[in-house]
Formats: sequence, structure tokens, C-alpha cells
Amino acid sequence: MFSNQPQLDFPGPNPKDWRRYRSEQNESIGPPADALVDAAEELEQNSAGRGCPSVQDLLSERHIPIEQPLGKDGPPQQKVDDGLWPSTIIQVSLPAISADGSTAVLMASSISGPEAGGGSFYLLQRQPSGAWQIIATAGIWIS
Repeated sequence: MFSNQPQLDFPGPNPKDWRRYRSEQNESIGPPADALVDAAEELEQNSAGRGCPSVQDLLSERHIPIEQPLGKDGPPQQKVDDGLWPSTIIQVSLPAISADGSTAVLMASSISGPEAGGGSFYLLQRQPSGAWQIIATAGIWIS
């Protein structure tokens, strides 16, 4: 399930522990500019599921429901025996894009139950083809 609700508020400065995405060496890289991360934090209240027609079309094509805001106890379904919800909730913010258009930062989280979730910043770089590639992540929260 893709949620259109705002993500959890992240109080704090730009994380300094950014790791190269899918690197076997878990390589640390320098953080992006503070202004770009600050802009991403401002956009965290704007869900890509609500604010981006391309994301809405993709979710619709793949039959992934976009749900209304969730209550404080999670989705409206009953919880299963192992404490997880029947659906994982994915939240993705709109990206903050650098002035030169070469990099972007967005926030994303995944929640599978009251004690099963996490959120991260994602640093993306525009490729020569125009496609965006995730190059690094920085964890924000985990439950």
C-alpha cells in the first residue's frame, strides 16, 4: 500500500553518515549540501502519491492502492498474529532537486507494523540518459 500521508517529522540537521547505495563495502560518502537536505525535509509533507501524476499512474498500472491518511494505530486492517499488518505501507516524499538539476534528495519510509519500520534519505544523481539513480542513503529512524 502506498500512503499519501505526511511522513514522521525528522527534527535535526543533515545526517553525516551517508552510505553508498548497495555497496558491498558499505562505503561512507560525504553528505549532500545542507540546503538540499533542508529542502527535502520541507517536501516530506508532500507525498509523491498525492503530488506527482507520474507516480499515481505507475501505482495505478501496478494495482498498488494509494490510501488516505492513516490513524495513529496504523492501517484500518486488523493486525495478524506476528504483530505485522497485512500490508506494508510505503511513504515517499517529492524530491528536492539541486539548482543545477544534477542531484536530488527525497525521504522514504516503510512500515510493516508498530515495531517494524524505518525511514531514510535517498541521494539521487541524474544520469546522462536523464534517468535518476540512487547513489547513497542515510538512515533517519527505525522502530
